[in-house]
Amino acid sequence: MKKKVFWLFCGLLVCSFGHIKSSNKSVKNNNDKEIISLSGDSYENTNPSSLKAAQANEDSDIQSTLIASDGRNDDIRPMAAGVYDKESNKTYAVYMNMTGAGDAYVMTCDHNNNNTWDKGYTAGVGTQDDKHNYPQIVLPDDGRPVIIFGAHNIPLKIAKMDIAGDPSSWTTRTLAKADDGSYPMPIKSRNGDIYVFYRVTVSNVVRPMYYIKSTDNGVTWSDPILAIERVVDVEGFREIYVGMITEEPYRYGVNQRFHFAWTLAGASIPAGNHDWAREGLYHAYFEPATDTYFAADGTSLGSSIDENDMDKYCEIVAPQRDPLREGYMGYDPKLAVSENGDILVWEFHDDGSWEDVVHYFNGSSWQIQAGSGLSVYPKGIDYFNGKHYFIGNSRNNNFQGTSDNGQNFNTDFRYNMVGAQSGVPTITIPIREGHPSARIWSKETTGEPTNVWIGSFTGSGVGVPASLKAGTTKATINEGEITTINVYVCDNVGGGYGRVTDATNAVTLEVVSGNAQITSGNTTAAQGGKASFSIKGGSSNTVFRATSSGLESTYINIYSNSNSTSNPQLEILSYSTAMVTDVFKADFFSPSATNISVQIVNSADQVVAEQTVLAAVGNDNSVSFDVSTLAGGDYTLQLSDNSSIVSCGFSKKELFKDIVLNKSFPNPTPDLFAMEITCSKNMPLPIAVYDEFNQIVMEEEYFVVNGINKVVLDLSNLPSGLYKVTLNYATSNEITTEVTKIE
Repeated sequence: MKKKVFWLFCGLLVCSFGHIKSSNKSVKNNNDKEIISLSGDSYENTNPSSLKAAQANEDSDIQSTLIASDGRNDDIRPMAAGVYDKESNKTYAVYMNMTGAGDAYVMTCDHNNNNTWDKGYTAGVGTQDDKHNYPQIVLPDDGRPVIIFGAHNIPLKIAKMDIAGDPSSWTTRTLAKADDGSYPMPIKSRNGDIYVFYRVTVSNVVRPMYYIKSTDNGVTWSDPILAIERVVDVEGFREIYVGMITEEPYRYGVNQRFHFAWTLAGASIPAGNHDWAREGLYHAYFEPATDTYFAADGTSLGSSIDENDMDKYCEIVAPQRDPLREGYMGYDPKLAVSENGDILVWEFHDDGSWEDVVHYFNGSSWQIQAGSGLSVYPKGIDYFNGKHYFIGNSRNNNFQGTSDNGQNFNTDFRYNMVGAQSGVPTITIPIREGHPSARIWSKETTGEPTNVWIGSFTGSGVGVPASLKAGTTKATINEGEITTINVYVCDNVGGGYGRVTDATNAVTLEVVSGNAQITSGNTTAAQGGKASFSIKGGSSNTVFRATSSGLESTYINIYSNSNSTSNPQLEILSYSTAMVTDVFKADFFSPSATNISVQIVNSADQVVAEQTVLAAVGNDNSVSFDVSTLAGGDYTLQLSDNSSIVSCGFSKKELFKDIVLNKSFPNPTPDLFAMEITCSKNMPLPIAVYDEFNQIVMEEEYFVVNGINKVVLDLSNLPSGLYKVTLNYATSNEITTEVTKIE
């Protein structure tokens, strides 16, 4: 029901953010217990004040620090429960606590002060008491963390730290654009853009995935963008359940990727039951460099994924297609990706008895691995030191590692949290690129209040001080603009990257490609574990490499946003969505009034369409092609003048003609309007009626069968006027007719 979502969003976009300023101050009561003051209300902080340093049980290889004991049960996805800021050398951990309506609470560890945790602050006030109201945190380039939270089917909330390094004051806003939101999953791209993927409830049984995007460190956000949807499904499995999103970091020559694993829920029998059954397992990845989805084999899926993409390119486990069967597939598939791009997906399902299954993509297809030795039910998965690690969900949160892509597992680390209750399940979430002393976030998942721990690999004997990590104060700049690249000497312990504050290594920065300049000198001695370089932006994206003797090097990009016309060249300014069905259009800049040769080239480098356009000087130029007759596949649009060639890629999507409208009658009509439809398969058929203002005034859904069908709409309650009737609306196969309603 995509268009229903669209109109709902349009109505909400006129709303402005509601601003809530939370300035939290600690005061003392007569009993000398710390009280947190929030908007005039106070509550006793039950966080354990005596636990300042990590502790370890005798049967644990990983140290644990109990940082809170006032947590609330939640449905958190194992992604972004904590972040490490190398600049301030602090770790921020978030959880939903017992105050208010499930407030977002943040605690901070100062690694410059003996890894001491503070008492914590309320970063955002919850909207309603709901286990879906869990917070997630990301660190923008400006050093001021952003926390995303929200309950079930209501607008998401976003809290942003007011001053970098100071967790005591946050500004919270209700993000009206992200209405009907659930399960927020934030993740940051290499160029600093922040994405928040979340599920939208269109109806009880239609629940697609959307995302919003911020290009200014979480200050403003885009309109909602469709990510994954399933509009047509015979048995009614149209609810998308994404278990987690995992980053595959950029490596030179390979774009950064966000990997998704998901299942379907729903069922038409019993009709309209939300999450009656769960079926199928799917995977795809998203490249933020182009906002494009891909199948595991690299097939481009365009700017969103629908049921045709899902079934043809993303399927790992085929749905059982049994709408009467309750349950079957677990909600939350997990996945991890190695430094070389090896993908493991874990799921559990009921095939007579519950079974854990590990799937590995071998480069061309998915295969089931033996999983020998795997004995944990993983609530978190991580990759470091050359192994995929599956992390258990009980008091014994053992790290079971595999170095052969899921064939064999061994328990490498035992993790038993101090003070954990026997038999109480937990969830353990790795803090990606975290400080070694705050590498793991864990929380009990039943019973309230719940405990929250931070785990440390310090002293575990894994990893060595062996790497560099780079960051920038601003990743996208104009030509001539100045930014800073900071290179940190890191202690690579247990997959963490903690800043080594006493390191004085000489660090060298060099340009690998592009024309940005290093203006401060190529070699700098690290101070406090950090070497800083001044960068002057160029007219092209630039890749830098940082090296230091004996340490693993690192790469970082500075992206050009220059509008300089000192050496103007032909440039494509914008173009149609990467996945098109009929017309492909591109707008371009031309430095002169001249003829531009335009060609469309297929994946075999054959020219399949071409034309010549006369361009004017400046940005006011465009070209379009009718691609409706082209076969489905990947294509390149090439523009050429006599001095340069520019190009952009797109995918042509096949149209599947599932329905044909044979005839409709009577027209005009005072009440009933009938349509004869031929269908190529059994399927649900959503129908929408629009008034003259293009607003939906009536919605129906029918189940049609292979062959000829008759559908009758009762328009008697509508006022007189001209109406548009759209069959299969909110899909790429819409069919529209008009009818006049009379008295």
